[in-house]
Amino acid sequence: MANQQLLDYIKQRSQQGKERGEIKQELLGAGWQEADVEEALNVMFPQTPVQPPKPSFQPPPAPPLQPQGGTWKNVLTIVFLILLLPVGLILMWTIANWSKKAKIIITVVLLAALIPILIIGGIFVSTVLVSMGGAREAARDAARKADMRQIVTAQEMYWSMNDQYYQSVNYPVSIPNFMMEMPTDPKTEGPYGWVDNTGNNQKFCAFADLEKDGYYVATHGGNGEVTSEPRTISDCEKFSGFWSY
Repeated sequence: MANQQLLDYIKQRSQQGKERGEIKQELLGAGWQEADVEEALNVMFPQTPVQPPKPSFQPPPAPPLQPQGGTWKNVLTIVFLILLLPVGLILMWTIANWSKKAKIIITVVLLAALIPILIIGGIFVSTVLVSMGGAREAARDAARKADMRQIVTAQEMYWSMNDQYYQSVNYPVSIPNFMMEMPTDPKTEGPYGWVDNTGNNQKFCAFADLEKDGYYVATHGGNGEVTSEPRTISDCEKFSGFWSY
């Protein structure tokens, strides 16, 4: 605790206009210990800490830290944008830490590039499907014609053994001994057409509805194409190349 006598003396001299340094020199000259003098002076002249001058130049603020994991998210987004565009766009808008402006620009550019590709791809696929459809139709029609030729062969063999063709009101299940199971349409898997020949055992007519146009007939006069569905035996004979005997 500061000496009261020193405090009183310092107070008196300060009121007389003396500065701290002058008072200190007087007290030291009078034989007072410097530590006691300093303690008393500090009580009577409390010192405020000197604030360092503020620099005139303010450094720019530090850039914000990137969120943890940002790098791998950006890499993952770029990979999917290249390999699988729809997934890449979803990832870009959900996890990539890019600016909204950059995301909009990337989306517009990629979609603008993708639309012509989709149009060309659609045209190509349509062309391929049409071509494949036509090829399948042609293959089925070829199978129908082959079936009609087999029916003619079976009927001619039946006639050679029985001096007549096999007779039936509707498309038969078989031609005994020569065609154990009658062929069916390759598309519908149903029976082919048949004209009732129970009134004339020397004639017959089976026919197939072709997908391309017209009908292919199997008759006692061979095979051929007619334009309309046969209703009578004579309708089946109206094709080029029909032979009669």
